Amino acid sequence: MGWSDCPKSGYVEMFLIRRWAFNGLSVVGTLLAVSLVAFLLIALLPGDLAVLILADSATPERVRPFRAQLGWISRFTSKYSTGSETCCRATSVRSVHSGESTLHVILSRLPVTIELIGLTQIVALGLSVPLGSSARISAARRSMLQY
Repeated sequence: MGWSDCPKSGYVEMFLIRRWAFNGLSVVGTLLAVSLVAFLLIALLPGDLAVLILADSATPERVRPFRAQLGWISRFTSKYSTGSETCCRATSVRSVHSGESTLHVILSRLPVTIELIGLTQIVALGLSVPLGSSARISAARRSMLQY
């Protein structure tokens, strides 16, 4: 008698499908909420973000086309939808400073990022295991002294 012969196997499958659907929807909802909050915070920043991004090369002749290219001239909802669409199309987005594809820039820096993550984990484990062990040993010594 296998798992599929169980009379409640349909219930388990439906439970798993509902669970995966709920998890998927919660991930999408979280991404939308975080992107909206980040966009609102950027919109509330004082000053002109186009001037900050262009830095020293920010002339009025260069700032106007840059704002139009990023879609920052229109209404808030239009700006958010344009920005979200641009983020989803990572292959066609170009870096402001280098002109390269952002996907290429991210992938070229990925090995160093992964190396830093691994190094951070090694340092965290190297510190936490001895510190946790010494805390446990000192707690055991204190409890032994009480009796």
